[in-house]
Amino acid sequence: MHRLAETTESVADTIDFFNRMAPTWDNYSAIDGDKATSVLKVVGIPYNARILDVACGTGALLPYLLAYEPVKLVAIDISPAMVNIAHSKFDDPCLEILTCDFHQYVGYGFDLITLYNAYPHFPDRARFVKHAHTLLNPGGRLLIFHGNGRTHINGCHAKSDDVKHVSTRLRSCGAESCFLSDLFTVDVMLDVDNLYILSGRAQRL
Repeated sequence: MHRLAETTESVADTIDFFNRMAPTWDNYSAIDGDKATSVLKVVGIPYNARILDVACGTGALLPYLLAYEPVKLVAIDISPAMVNIAHSKFDDPCLEILTCDFHQYVGYGFDLITLYNAYPHFPDRARFVKHAHTLLNPGGRLLIFHGNGRTHINGCHAKSDDVKHVSTRLRSCGAESCFLSDLFTVDVMLDVDNLYILSGRAQRL
C-alpha cells in the first residue's frame, strides 16, 4: 500500500511547484474536450447540482462542468498562481474559485466532487477519500480521472525530479479502489492507454 504523509514541508513544495508551472500550464496540459464530455456523460453528472472541483488548476474542467448548469460550482486549488489564471478566464455567477488546501476546505452538501489530472498529488489516499466523503451528500459522486493512461502518467512523472518530489505513483483502478470501498460504492473503473477513471457514490454511514 503506497501512502506517504502530507507534511507542512511537502505541502509548501507542492504550492511552489505549481506556482512555478502556472504561467505555462495551459501550453502543455490542454484538456481533450470530447474526452471530458464523454467521461462526464458516462458517470451521469446531474444538472443543477452542487459541484466541487478539487485541484482545479487554471480551470481546464470548468467549462464542461458549467455546461451542466450547476446551482453552485466551487473550484479550489492550493496554488495562488493557478487560481489567479482561472479567475481571469471565468465570470459566472454560480462559480466560486478559491485558493485552498483541499484538506482544509470546509463545506457540505455537494452532489459531485471532481478531481481531474491531480490524484497522484494527494499522497495520503485514505485521507483524501475520507474528507471527500464528508463533503458529499449521501449518493453524491466522487469522480477521479485523468486524460491519459496510468502508464503514460507514471512515466511522465518519473522523468522529472521536480514532479517526483510532489507526486506519488498512480496504481491500477483496482488497487486504488481499496481506499474508496469503505465509504463509496465504486461503479466506474477504467484503466486504459488513454484514459483513467475511478468513480463511486458516497455511502450513507
